[in-house]
Amino acid sequence: MQPLNHPLNAYFLIFTIDIQDLATPSTYDTRQLLLLLAAGDEQAYKSLYDQYRNRIYSLAFQLIKSKPVAEDVLQEVFVSIWLNRHLLPDLENFHAWLRTITRNNLYNRLRKLATEEAFIRSVIDEKKPEGEEDTMATVAGNELKQLLHQAIAQLTPQQRKVYLMGKEEGLRYDQIAAELKLSRDTVKYHMTEALRSIRQYLQQHEHRLIFFILLLGEKILK
Repeated sequence: MQPLNHPLNAYFLIFTIDIQDLATPSTYDTRQLLLLLAAGDEQAYKSLYDQYRNRIYSLAFQLIKSKPVAEDVLQEVFVSIWLNRHLLPDLENFHAWLRTITRNNLYNRLRKLATEEAFIRSVIDEKKPEGEEDTMATVAGNELKQLLHQAIAQLTPQQRKVYLMGKEEGLRYDQIAAELKLSRDTVKYHMTEALRSIRQYLQQHEHRLIFFILLLGEKILK
């Protein structure tokens, strides 16, 4: 049995969620709309939007548990449909294509969040309301903290010192420069390299990060 934080679980959560309700009862009507839309018919585009908006929104919300993010996914999916409307007449299975672009949008969004050092730090630093008990959220938060600490640990000594002084002590570049007797440009260089290195480390563990972000759900995806 795979552990909860196994990398494959990040894919499993996104690509095996229940999507049977995405299909519409009238394939014929949809086919007609797609042909009209491919020709640039804006009314057909609106009709398709009205027909599928609730299904796509529900699919996104089921996974992310965030209304704003689900709404963003919905809008981006339909922008993608419009931009790729020339492909519609040749699609053999529009529903499968729609599921694919919806899932890809969700996964790419999570991948981006998972490798943003500032986002991971904001999650770790977020204060839990007094008296709130959530074991899974605590485990997820601790795992995110551990991954960030591991990323920091693999920095060079100078990068790590500059990063911690800037991110944890809240010092400005000129303050760090004065304390370490370095130029401001040198401090900026070390911080840039530290952030780049941390991002690369997080990318190597993005599947675990995505899984823990999913566990935290609406607590962090405002």
